[in-house]
Order: sequence, then structure tokens, then C-alpha cells
Amino acid sequence: MKLFSVRSFVLFFFLLLVCSGPALAGDNPWEKKLPFQSATISYAITGMETGTETLYIKDYGRYRALHHEGTGRMLGITTTSRRIELTDPDWHYSFDLEEQTGTKTINPARIYQEEYNRLTPAEQENVRKNAEEFGMSMVKGFQGEIVPRATTILGYECDRTTMMGTTVSLIHNTDIPLLSEFNLMGMKGKTAATAIDTTPPPETAFAPPAGITPVHDPEADEAARLMIADIISNLKEPDGAENFGARLSGEVGGDEEQSSPVFPDRESVPDEGAPAEQQPANLDQTMQQGMEMIKGLFGR
Repeated sequence: MKLFSVRSFVLFFFLLLVCSGPALAGDNPWEKKLPFQSATISYAITGMETGTETLYIKDYGRYRALHHEGTGRMLGITTTSRRIELTDPDWHYSFDLEEQTGTKTINPARIYQEEYNRLTPAEQENVRKNAEEFGMSMVKGFQGEIVPRATTILGYECDRTTMMGTTVSLIHNTDIPLLSEFNLMGMKGKTAATAIDTTPPPETAFAPPAGITPVHDPEADEAARLMIADIISNLKEPDGAENFGARLSGEVGGDEEQSSPVFPDRESVPDEGAPAEQQPANLDQTMQQGMEMIKGLFGR
């Protein structure tokens, strides 16, 4: 299994449980601007994987490009990871430079906005209230805590959330992490921002890599629409937070036979004790899609 799978697996659940409060405090959760119009954020990756990431941002976050390079060793296998992820208001592209493959899926924020716009004003208010209440209650349920403006990193106040062996510091009221650390089942990792440059990044940073044509998967888009419609349908009700939390608790705990519309199929959850060749081949993509669904709920 690729090292990125483990990191994605951790962050997928982390984002689901902790990122709702700050980003949904506003009239329109999917039009929240970042504190800078443009930025280039450099990260250093250490731990089970070592490498670098660079996040390029323009138009207050409506356009993003993440460039990742890393190497590591797990289960006796040395891996190399090189990828580019591009996001615009309509689409999300993911390119694996090692495998020379690419995918194209709809931007979840676009679907959330469409579903949100169909609601009455009262239902929209319920969505905002329930998402925040759900996130806070789940964090407390896992003995975690959220501390607004807990620290300042590179000149930006950050909200710090700690839970399940993971600590993430996000720029206040945004989804931009400046520091993330995890120590889970013997796996350790840290991604720390080392510099933030708010001058406009080069347009080439947002260009797809030459020679790779992204494959569009309409079935994945339809699955995303169904998943998001299900989330909004739960959160639009007055008691949506309580019901949604109870439902997810049952699904994660195994009380229901069917797969959850929010979490990946149970067969996709990694078995860290299995040989690498027995790990699900599509786990990286599954985790990436899952994280995009969750991040979309909380304003890109």
C-alpha cells in the first residue's frame, strides 16, 4: 500500500469529524474567501514519508494546485509518490506522475451548492447549525478538542484540533492546514508549512502535466451526487445533527449491513497487517474522493 493511502485514511476521518464548525459559520458556506487572494504555501513532510508539498492558490481559493513529492518505506517496500491535484470551481483533477495516469471528477463544492440552493431558508439554517453541532459533538465523543486561534504559524492565527492521535492546525476559519501531525498505531507523520508567499503564483502551476489525459468517470460523479444529497437530506432537518451522528455511529460500529453513503465500503479500509500486494488497488482514489466529499461540505 502506498504511504499516501495511510495519510489519506487518517485525514479522511479527521476532516469528517472536526472541520465543520468554523467553515460553516456564514450565509453561504461555499463562497467563503481565504484571507489572501493568492498564495504559494510550501510544506515539509517528515516521518513515515519524507518530501515536500507546494499548494498554489488564486482567486481566494477558488483555484488550487497541490504538487506533492515524497518517498518512504512501509512493510519493507520503498515507495515514491509524485502527484498533482488541481481544483477549479467545477472540477477536481488528480494526476499520478509515477503511474502517468489522471482522473477528473466533479468538484464536490459545486454539488453541495446546488443541493443547498434547493433548500428553504429555514432548511439552510438547519444545515449550517447541524454541521457545526455535529462536528463539535463528534470531536468531544472521541475525547478530542477544538481550540480556536490556538496558535500563530507564519503570521496566521490557526484553529487547532486534536483527536485520535492527530493534531491539525488550520488557518482560522478556513480549510488550509499549516501543520498536521499524526501518531496512530505506530505510524507517525508530520506536514508543516515552511513559507507562505502571497504574490500571484505562476499560471504554469495550475496547468495539467503534459502527456497525461485525465479520465472522466461519470459513475463517480453520480455516486458523489448521491452521497452529498444524502448528507444534506440528513442535516436539513431540525434534529439532523443528532440523527446523522447516531446513523454514522451505527454504520461505523457495524450495526448496519449496508455500506455507508458517507464512508467507503468496509472492504476498502486498509488492513495494515496485510502484504502490500493484498491492499485494495483503488484505496488512494477512494480516500481522495472521500476527503473531497467531506471537505466540500465544509466550504471547499
